[in-house]
Amino acid sequence: MRYDLITTTYMPGLAATAAQAAATGETAGLAGYWTSEIGTLNQTVELWSQPRPVPAGEPLSQESHKLTAIVGPTAPEFVGGIYELRHYRLRPGATPLWVAAFTDKLPAREKYSKIVGLFASDPGEADRVVHIWAYPDLNTRAAARAAALKDPDWLAFLAISRGQKFAVWQDNAILLPAAHSPLK
Repeated sequence: MRYDLITTTYMPGLAATAAQAAATGETAGLAGYWTSEIGTLNQTVELWSQPRPVPAGEPLSQESHKLTAIVGPTAPEFVGGIYELRHYRLRPGATPLWVAAFTDKLPAREKYSKIVGLFASDPGEADRVVHIWAYPDLNTRAAARAAALKDPDWLAFLAISRGQKFAVWQDNAILLPAAHSPLK
């Protein structure tokens, strides 16, 4: 299934206002709605399975990516907590290779935390992948990542990814789910 991942940057203090306004609008097709907590601040991140209604507010900037779901999105086993959005731009043509290597070793990574979603650009678009994870808190995230970095199967994926130089740019954000987000 195709999704739009939309990241909108607002003037300081206005992302929360935009999230509140979005809660009263049309939400058909909304898979997730978050506000940034760590990373670039004053942002909202939205995941839509169909075209999104025009949002309220005046954003400073907006970035939209059309992505295909490889895994999920799947709600976490708990409500609340934090979400981690990892966004990678890959070298041209690397998306299918990266996705194959990642999904092959994903069971090893999921021993420590379950993925919420894995999304990849379609052929012909800029090569990028996005994955989303949920954790009850930052301490749980740190413990899961530390454990995964000791797992030989997960380390094998990292060796492949780094050895093939798949990623040319990475970004990471810690997000909080908005009250109206289907993924909480």
